[in-house]
Amino acid sequence: MSSRRHQTARSHRKRSDVENGASFDRSVTRLVDIGLFGAIFAVPFAMGGRTATGQLVLTIVAGWVAGFWLLRQMICSRPTWRVTGLEILLILAAALGLLQITELPNSWINLLSPHISKLLPGWSDDNPSQLLANGWNHLSLTLGATRSALVSLIAVGLIAVVASQRIERPQDAERLMRWICLAAASMAAFALVQYFASNGKFFWVFEHPYSTTADRLKGAFTNRNHFAHFLVLSVGPLLWWIIRFLENRRRCSEAAFTCSERPATGDDSRLALLLLTLALVIASVLFSLSRGGIVALFIAMLFCVGALFRKGVASGKLLWALAGVGGLCLGMLLMLGTERLSKRLDNWQSDDRLRIWKANLDIARDFPVTGAGLASHREIYPIYLDQAFDNREYTHAENSYLQIAAEMGLPGLALALMAVLLCSYWCLAGLRLADSREIAAPLAAVTGSLAASAAHAFVDFIWYVPGCMVITGVLAACACRFCHFAREAQMPECDRTAFSGVRLPRWAAAAAFGGLVAVTTWMLQIKLPSALAEPHWMAYLRLVHEKDDEPEASADSSDELARLRRKLIKLRATVCLDPSNSRAQLRMAAGYLSWFHVAQQHAENPMTLLQIRDAAWASQFASATELSDWLGRALGPNRRYLDKALFHAQRALSLCPLQGEGYLYLADLDFLQGTGPAVKEAWLSQALTVRPYHPEVLFALGRDAWFVGDIQTALRYWRGAFHRDRDYQQRIVDILIDFVPARFLVEAFHPDWEALQWLEERFRSLQRPEDHQYLLQTLAEAAVAEAKRPGNRRPVVHWLVAAKAFAQLGDDLRAEECFTAALDADPNSFHVHRDYGFWLLKHDRFADAAEHLVWASRLRPKDERVRAAAERANLAKLRVAGPARSADAAMR
Repeated sequence: MSSRRHQTARSHRKRSDVENGASFDRSVTRLVDIGLFGAIFAVPFAMGGRTATGQLVLTIVAGWVAGFWLLRQMICSRPTWRVTGLEILLILAAALGLLQITELPNSWINLLSPHISKLLPGWSDDNPSQLLANGWNHLSLTLGATRSALVSLIAVGLIAVVASQRIERPQDAERLMRWICLAAASMAAFALVQYFASNGKFFWVFEHPYSTTADRLKGAFTNRNHFAHFLVLSVGPLLWWIIRFLENRRRCSEAAFTCSERPATGDDSRLALLLLTLALVIASVLFSLSRGGIVALFIAMLFCVGALFRKGVASGKLLWALAGVGGLCLGMLLMLGTERLSKRLDNWQSDDRLRIWKANLDIARDFPVTGAGLASHREIYPIYLDQAFDNREYTHAENSYLQIAAEMGLPGLALALMAVLLCSYWCLAGLRLADSREIAAPLAAVTGSLAASAAHAFVDFIWYVPGCMVITGVLAACACRFCHFAREAQMPECDRTAFSGVRLPRWAAAAAFGGLVAVTTWMLQIKLPSALAEPHWMAYLRLVHEKDDEPEASADSSDELARLRRKLIKLRATVCLDPSNSRAQLRMAAGYLSWFHVAQQHAENPMTLLQIRDAAWASQFASATELSDWLGRALGPNRRYLDKALFHAQRALSLCPLQGEGYLYLADLDFLQGTGPAVKEAWLSQALTVRPYHPEVLFALGRDAWFVGDIQTALRYWRGAFHRDRDYQQRIVDILIDFVPARFLVEAFHPDWEALQWLEERFRSLQRPEDHQYLLQTLAEAAVAEAKRPGNRRPVVHWLVAAKAFAQLGDDLRAEECFTAALDADPNSFHVHRDYGFWLLKHDRFADAAEHLVWASRLRPKDERVRAAAERANLAKLRVAGPARSADAAMR
């Protein structure tokens, strides 16, 4: 009896342990689901994952879902791992990224990426400077940025892999698809509210230095293309949800008819809500004014609807539903206005894209094996792209495939294409095998979204946006599992275990969990400093772009120092919290140099940096100690600013050796180490190698040649700077204007009509009449030539400039010809009527002047000058007409 009671007790304990284990397993699974929910909602709403804070959220979410999934494998009764192929791609991509940031011997660098040695000759042993004596021993040319991008890649990959493991039944994938629909609907609604109630800031509190919410729909994304793509990814799942709802309602109606019951109420309102959501998403894509997003939208719908009809899932009701959605979209378009959309769609010119694509092809050609490094695009492309008068920065290649090839070489491109092919296989094979509507419909929806992602990637860098790639990764996991479900349905019951996963030893799960903890810790160590420093860095960028913070000519250095101090405070906080920010380090160096220049203006010994450098070289000090003592006496406390500038310039280049301005700073500051003029030449040459088209580099090289008397070399470099940047045009003219006539400047630099405009103003203020007359004539002829240039969209501007120039020259015939041509080019131009009217009034042609000035006054009645001139012209016209009428009457 006692033995039987013990057996019963053990049986109860065993059953209780099993129940407790199952309960704990469900709890951990819910935590995994919470993490996936956070990936779908939190990452896109964290500025699309583009900011450092958003990437920290991405890293935390990835560690969460992967950690709890492995914990579940450790505690469940039968731990398994389902081999999908996603984990293999993740491991290979991570390995390539790790290779890029690993310190390697020079022999390996020369073998895997021989172009680095050609690009960085200043890092070789031939350079007499010891500042960068160790050489560049990484495959990535942007070390800090590559580490950060690698973390984001691993995080997105972990989320996709865990999603593929978590989907154990079709219902699990359907739940993820519904979450994607809800996230997109929330984003679209938020974007509309934020746009119509905009104060220019994201979430009404965050002011981005380069983007605003007042111009177009963006939601939580800083780029309209990324916002549109995020919504496009949900279009297929939304169509599936509508189909699923129609199918369920049909079944309920049939069941109710069989049982003589009334169908459930509220179906019509829920269907209307789904249709309204789809219409809202589509309309938001259209009003984002993203051409790539609009094309991706139609691709998603084409593939999705085509696959649905192919499998016989779509019905007439779906067509009616889509027609209703189209009507809703049309209504929204009419309410919001279609003018901006039509103008945007009329412009499909992509010359800028073609130029940056060609630059990326050149990068991939020079770095075919391992690429230039993840996230290196913004630093590597200026070597290959000449941006004359273009201050934009191409942070990405506007083509995900080309950017991957440039940053990760042909192996990286091969991995990306393998991922596309693998997703294509899952979609096509699954659709071919699917016999049930429960598998075919959601797989068709996923196919449309993935096709849109692959297509949109050809014209944008959407694969570099974590907020979009998290959704793409989850959809890829759904496609993988739906394909497995379709294949399982074709197999006998006994053979289906192949798709249930391989048995995972518990110790392997524990080891993987420990490895994940280590990897996640490393990832957070990289992302956390950037997130902490981001508010200070953003504040600095906002200071730079404030209009009232631009440098002004002022005799009071305290104001300029106050402006510099505000910037340096933000920069100092940035580099203290995030020392791996190479750009902040470089701007810190520039800030200290600016501080030094301003402080020196009121120092006891107001020598410039170049004067100090040349004096140090001329003195030929016997030791570095003597040089340091002399600098202390000559500069006093201002000397420390030079030391700090040198430190930060060296630090910036050790993180990214492609920053040409850094080598200019080394050329000016390396003398602090006791080196001679030969080092300056080495650094200037290195700056030209990595920034062959940068106007600051070209100007510095020309200035250096000018000071040593090499006029021809100076002019050669200055011509390059002159034709690339307006600011450096003025700096070059400032140096030359006291030594050369205007004709020399025109013949040496061949300025365009815009440069001739400010040159004419400059020489007018100098009271040099001969030069001024020559520039007026040259400007007039250049403006006429520009007005006649084929393809000129605004010839009226150039005709007006030419007319004013001829008027100043006293050439009335040609002046009037140009005024008439300007009127023909734009009959409704206020400026043409006003200026032509003033010219006619000056020449006592009162009737004609009154006609133009009255027209201009009616257009702008608050312009007192024009109104007064119109009244004078009318009065003068009447005075002239009065005697004429009297004489005519007397003759009659």
